[in-house]
Amino acid sequence: MSSFDPWLTAPVGRSSNSEKKVARLAGKEPGSGKVHVLIKLHDWAARAIYIYNLVSGEMRHISQPSDEVWDQYRQLGIVVPHPRGIQARNVTYWVNYGQQEAKRRGLKVEE
Repeated sequence: MSSFDPWLTAPVGRSSNSEKKVARLAGKEPGSGKVHVLIKLHDWAARAIYIYNLVSGEMRHISQPSDEVWDQYRQLGIVVPHPRGIQARNVTYWVNYGQQEAKRRGLKVEE
């Protein structure tokens, strides 16, 4: 499988437990034991992908991704529980949550 960095490919901008909301931890190289992003896939009223950089604390947002982009991000990394009621724009929460989930799984947070 080729290397794909979900952080670098997301556009720069500010812009539950159901299958409509999924969270995934991912890194540049699958199986390396390292992750640097938490990907939040939101397929509720409209699709959106939020990518939280666990190293820098930044967030990027892909509004209305194409099916191809959606499928690429949907297959990255490992699924982690998606907490309920936390707004996608609460970047601090999502970064901390991703770091905690990585630690819980014995993964290193680094690029």
